[in-house]
Amino acid sequence: MNLVKLGNILKNKREELGLSLRDASKLVSLSHNYLSVLEKAKDPKSNMPIKPTIDTLKLLSDGYKMDINELLVLAGYDFEIVHKEKPKLDESIKTIAAHRLGNIENLPDEAIDQLNDYIEYLKLKYKK
Repeated sequence: MNLVKLGNILKNKREELGLSLRDASKLVSLSHNYLSVLEKAKDPKSNMPIKPTIDTLKLLSDGYKMDINELLVLAGYDFEIVHKEKPKLDESIKTIAAHRLGNIENLPDEAIDQLNDYIEYLKLKYKK
């Protein structure tokens, strides 16, 4: 875990994008005060290190167009977020999904495979 390095990287990226703390706060949907705390890597009241949540790191990586896995490592998390492309569903599968059929036993294997791929994609996308 290297929260000081994380703070420096976040500050450098914000400055590279030419953003003030207030502008960056709008971009990443975090308060400008919290962004300042993250960049300094410590709580100004307690002087204790600040470890951002995974959700916060996701907001920062999306807003600043940075690799979330790099941010996770610096924040001390010991896993990676795997980026998968959204699987394509043909129209018959979309129709089936839209109607929420409970019995999929009569579907062709290809259709079941597509649905399973889509379910796995959704699990990754919405995993907390």
